Amino acid sequence: MKFEGFQLVEFSGEHPNLPISDALGCLRGLGVIPSKVVYERRFLAFRPGVDLRELALRAALGRYVGEVLISGTLEEVRRRTGEVDLRGRSFRLRVVDYTGSVETPSLEAALGGSLASTGRVDLEDPEVDLRLIISEGACLFRVEAVVDRAGFESRKVERRPSFRPVGLHPKFARALVNLTGVSKGETLLDPFSGTGGILLEAALVGARAAGSDVKEDVLEGCRENLHFFGLEADMRVCDVGDIVEEFDRVDAIATDPPYGRAAGTMGERLPRLIERAFEAFRGVLKVSGRVAICLPKLEYIDLGKRYLRLLEWHSLPVHRSLIRHFSVFEKPR
Repeated sequence: MKFEGFQLVEFSGEHPNLPISDALGCLRGLGVIPSKVVYERRFLAFRPGVDLRELALRAALGRYVGEVLISGTLEEVRRRTGEVDLRGRSFRLRVVDYTGSVETPSLEAALGGSLASTGRVDLEDPEVDLRLIISEGACLFRVEAVVDRAGFESRKVERRPSFRPVGLHPKFARALVNLTGVSKGETLLDPFSGTGGILLEAALVGARAAGSDVKEDVLEGCRENLHFFGLEADMRVCDVGDIVEEFDRVDAIATDPPYGRAAGTMGERLPRLIERAFEAFRGVLKVSGRVAICLPKLEYIDLGKRYLRLLEWHSLPVHRSLIRHFSVFEKPR
């Protein structure tokens, strides 16, 4: 399929499917429901378009965003590369082969020679940054923005003023936020906020962050972390069952509940806690609002289905004894 002129997100490769949903959630949060979508092993291309710099600022599991110039078979792209008019500007070309069947240095040299007829090579600071992805087919795209992966690393649990030895990596906390499709100015609630990893990511994408926890000292740590990054949230000390009384209706919920080991459940059996949580989610969530939640067992998804409509789930192994199931639910009309 030809998809020239489409915009594109190149994935970083942490998971086979979760990055697709992350990208689509970003688009939803930016007010776009794509009418045309193409996805292959490591990218998603789509129409209509969005502000690509805004998309790069929001994406969790991407590397680059840009615009597709040529698509098709590798031979078609190779033959047509000379059609790209660089108008004398400097350029850099990188070939990324996910098939393992292409000698990338020689291909870069050959295609770079074609591009040099209208531009000049600059590997350090080019005016035009080009990438050729080879997977099921091939596509040449112009990079418009780069996802700030170093920023996620700077917000890791151990780099916050207050931390506990549990919690999502910031890129997966951001993915959880994105799965809700929350938009700027909308309210996202984390009713198991802990020290605030999900709330940090929600606030950074422009959502109105709200959170709760049963322990005051935990919330104080959350406030400290938010303040450290120049952010804030509406915080309440309460049980998850009380969020309907404590908060107005919210647009989205993203949360990673305690699993009863390093993170305590206050002595409550985890299945009961999860079911009470879903009942409260249904009460506090606006119609068509979404919940993105990490669950440690697939059977807990069935508990959620008693109260909300399941849209999707993705399993991510963490270690031998833990698999996080990124699950997305919606409150039906």
